[in-house]
Amino acid sequence: MFRRFPTKEALIGAVIDVHVRDLTAVAVAARTEVGGFERFVRAAAAAYAQNHSLVEAMSRCSHTPQVEALQQAALKLVRRAQAAGEVRRDVKVEDVLALIPAASQYPNVILDGLRPPSS
Repeated sequence: MFRRFPTKEALIGAVIDVHVRDLTAVAVAARTEVGGFERFVRAAAAAYAQNHSLVEAMSRCSHTPQVEALQQAALKLVRRAQAAGEVRRDVKVEDVLALIPAASQYPNVILDGLRPPSS
């Protein structure tokens, strides 16, 4: 199987491609939904729960078009959620993606921590 791919990263990219494309679609759709940010975090956490190597694989393949598309879709989603007051202004997309493994076990805690403080 490895012989059909030029690099190990290309093989890993092919394996995670479906997950990444699905998460990208969720992030894009979530930008137009109330509570879309939460839906994306929960979907990403569920994908990680099904495949614990997903985050590491995305990190190793961060330069691929599929992972870059996911990162851009997540960035736009985070910015939209910040503008709507759903996510703290100091949160970066990298923070959100790094918290996905923890969100698979503690989604409410992670989501609560990403929300702006109540006035």
